[in-house]
Amino acid sequence: MLACALLAAGTVALPARAAADTATAGVPTGGTAAPSGGVPAPSTGDVVLRASPGALVNRTTRLRGTVPSRLRGRAVVIQLLNPNGSWTTVARTTADNAGNYSVPWRSRRSGRFTLRASVGGAVQADAGPGTDTGQTRVTVYPSAIATWYGPRGARAERTACGVSLTRTTLGVAHRTLPCGTRVELFYRGRSITVPVIDRGPYANNASWDLTLATSNALNFTDVGVDRIGALVLRGRPAPLY
Repeated sequence: MLACALLAAGTVALPARAAADTATAGVPTGGTAAPSGGVPAPSTGDVVLRASPGALVNRTTRLRGTVPSRLRGRAVVIQLLNPNGSWTTVARTTADNAGNYSVPWRSRRSGRFTLRASVGGAVQADAGPGTDTGQTRVTVYPSAIATWYGPRGARAERTACGVSLTRTTLGVAHRTLPCGTRVELFYRGRSITVPVIDRGPYANNASWDLTLATSNALNFTDVGVDRIGALVLRGRPAPLY
């Protein structure tokens, strides 16, 4: 049953049964600011690079940062770390007279990426760290349409995966993923990891159907239907019972 009131952007209390359904999966009890971006990694210089907490595939996100006074007005090169340890230049910009810089970046694939800003070196695709560099990490999520749903009344209902569905049950419905599959969801700066606990959705061309508690944790409930980021996590499905 779809409630028609369903990346870019909560604390939910669980009843005893719902907690049993999700606690063993290591599922948080509310949405949090996405941890994958925005916090600079240790740098080899005084350059700072910041990213939005998350991004969607083929959607532009903005990278921002600062350089020390000695590097004001200099060219800033943004590079992506490759699996083999080399770096690929993905954007270029120039620091202004106050030492600030900003540049758009878009990824054509999902995953967790390390980016660095380099000033005064590392302009080659396979070069080592420059004289002054700063790093950050960004998670890029596949984009899909989502809705939300909940039990029809105050009484709990049983999902297709055998989970007791209440207004505070964290989880998500998907048409084919095995029950218990862990999915990291991202919406407008907030993220949460929940298990697949039900089947659906079957309307609105949606790929995901969030439970009411999951929707509330992501501040998604008032939207109705929208695109979210959904990253299916590898590993064995979480136990639901």
